[in-house]
Amino acid sequence: MAAWAQQSGLANKALLSTFGEPITYIPNKGSGEPIVTLAILDKPQIDQSTSPGYFADVHIDPLQVTSPARGDQVVWADGVSYIVAKVVRPDPYSLFIAALHRRVDP
Repeated sequence: MAAWAQQSGLANKALLSTFGEPITYIPNKGSGEPIVTLAILDKPQIDQSTSPGYFADVHIDPLQVTSPARGDQVVWADGVSYIVAKVVRPDPYSLFIAALHRRVDP
């Protein structure tokens, strides 16, 4: 089991370093210690695509962000801030998926 976890961790790291975009993840509904990490922008995977303010689903490393939760904040590299609307962890060895919504819908 440990070998599988190690291999999946290496695969996740390779995916993030190849396709990831820089973000700052701020836990505890935006009041926690900021975590500078990478996220992979993806097509909608969570039923959020028609919700007002929906931005995207992103994949984030659970080794960097250990307790993702609804209401946390994500600041994209361009400085735009988003709220985590939903978190899904498909399996214990994969990146978690977070649905992001704009803090202020223009």
